[in-house]
Amino acid sequence: MITIHVSYSGKKPQRVQTRLFNNDTLQSIKAELSQVQWYEVTKLKDINVSYYKFVQILASLIDKHAKMRVITERNGRRNWLTPELKMQFQIKRQLYEGVISGRINKGLYNTFCANLKQKIDEKKKRCLLQLYRKFNE
Repeated sequence: MITIHVSYSGKKPQRVQTRLFNNDTLQSIKAELSQVQWYEVTKLKDINVSYYKFVQILASLIDKHAKMRVITERNGRRNWLTPELKMQFQIKRQLYEGVISGRINKGLYNTFCANLKQKIDEKKKRCLLQLYRKFNE
């Protein structure tokens, strides 16, 4: 019988400077972008100047509608890293120690790692899809 101990480390929350976008903010930016006279940007002969003007317009609208904020992140931008996965990482670490000491079969460890990688990929993909949906709303 193998006993696996699980504990959580108390990491300090991180303070991050970011912009918070919600549906109202994106709608406001889209509405103002539709009011911009793009002909003035596209008629310029130098593509670098056109690009600079485009970025300048977009940045000013983002600054206007989505101001910078300082937020506290408790798990460091890893929304996919659930408590279940954290526990799985600790189990993986203990299984590895068992493989090194010769108490656990390496095939069991490799199977566990493959399943864990698949779970991580699924969680990351799900988080990216949610972020993409929020951005496109």
